[in-house]
Amino acid sequence: GNHDVGPKIMNPAREVFNQQVGIKQPNLPFLIYKENFDIIIDDSNNEINFSNKIKSLTKNKKNNNLILLRHHVAIEPLIKYGNSRGENKIFNEKLLENLFSSYDKVTIIYGNGGAYEEKPRIACYQHNKINHIVNGIGDKSDDKVLIISKGKIYQYDLNKYFLYI
Repeated sequence: GNHDVGPKIMNPAREVFNQQVGIKQPNLPFLIYKENFDIIIDDSNNEINFSNKIKSLTKNKKNNNLILLRHHVAIEPLIKYGNSRGENKIFNEKLLENLFSSYDKVTIIYGNGGAYEEKPRIACYQHNKINHIVNGIGDKSDDKVLIISKGKIYQYDLNKYFLYI
């Protein structure tokens, strides 16, 4: 996310990130296979040729379900639930539907939510076979995380079973 590499493509934070983390993982975006999902890890700070990069990755499809993980919210209906105010590119829903047409079900999870008390910890939006979920941790009493297990996505309330010492 932008907290690791900063908001611009070329900056000192990204250089350090690439030197330390980049040697341990493929270049972003990249595709992994887990729990009956194809999972694409995206870099929403670098959206140059987003469609071409993602289309190239989906050619290596192994599952019928896709999860795309990225930091910034990419569709207009959910901008108001993200922590930033739409500084990053907003994609047309039809473009996303065409891009992911080979999948039966697509879930796009945005991690740029949850920082402000007045916003929900989780917000969702659906169009056709694409589900969008904004989630994030803001050190709030109702923070939630998403857990992917056995082909399903669950939400877990972090403070429900938290023991204060």
